[in-house]
Amino acid sequence: MEKFFNIKYIDAQHYTGTKEPELFRLAEMEAYGHVEKNAEGDYIVNYVLTDNPILKNKIGEGLILPKGSLLSEYGKKEFQLNCNLEDIDILDKVQITWKDVAHIVNSEQKTCSIMYTEGVIKKIYEDFILLTDTETVRTYPLPLVNHPEDMPLYYAIPKSFITNINKI
Repeated sequence: MEKFFNIKYIDAQHYTGTKEPELFRLAEMEAYGHVEKNAEGDYIVNYVLTDNPILKNKIGEGLILPKGSLLSEYGKKEFQLNCNLEDIDILDKVQITWKDVAHIVNSEQKTCSIMYTEGVIKKIYEDFILLTDTETVRTYPLPLVNHPEDMPLYYAIPKSFITNINKI
């Protein structure tokens, strides 16, 4: 039997309320499962291991976590933003491409979901960016869908999840 681990991680968060969230650190999440890395260095956490030949190349149920999301990594310089924030200021309208945690069931997907978010920079924290007036679309895997379905007023995206950021 494969060894299961307790995995503690962070995830992007969205807020639909009208009041600005009082964030100082993103909430910690927790999962249990067998852990392996994909080719991009992201983590595959499989809750359900099976010998069923139909599910041979599939993950029964689990998560795919972006590199830099584990609490042991989160906030460390080597896992922070791979793009330049020097030209980005508070109140700038930006577009951000980022990796999101993917919850998968009976899937061959082995990579994170890819998100595209437009919004206005509200605050830049040491380890995440808070946006307001956001619209987010999941661009991978297809089909394209709003995420979440409701348009949140605020979105907190960990810097370690961001692959690209540009002013609009």
